[in-house]
Amino acid sequence: MTYGAPGATHGAEIPLVFRTSAPENAEMSDIMSAIWAQFARTGAPTVDGLPQWEPYTPASGAAMILDTESHLAYHHDAALLELLKPGYIY
Repeated sequence: MTYGAPGATHGAEIPLVFRTSAPENAEMSDIMSAIWAQFARTGAPTVDGLPQWEPYTPASGAAMILDTESHLAYHHDAALLELLKPGYIY
């Protein structure tokens, strides 16, 4: 999630999911709560208004970027993952 960046940290979506965020976040709150409900119901978080949500695999690197204009990205974090490889010199 990049919505609200730079404040889009781990857990920042929780007030959106439970609709306890500020009123100006109502649209994103509707989307986020629908995603979580759909995932709980079906195991697939795809909802109307978002691209088809593909599962992440190391080969595809698919990840949904949730923002005012959400999109599916591939290997968006490749540079970061490179840092995590064993033997990387910091």
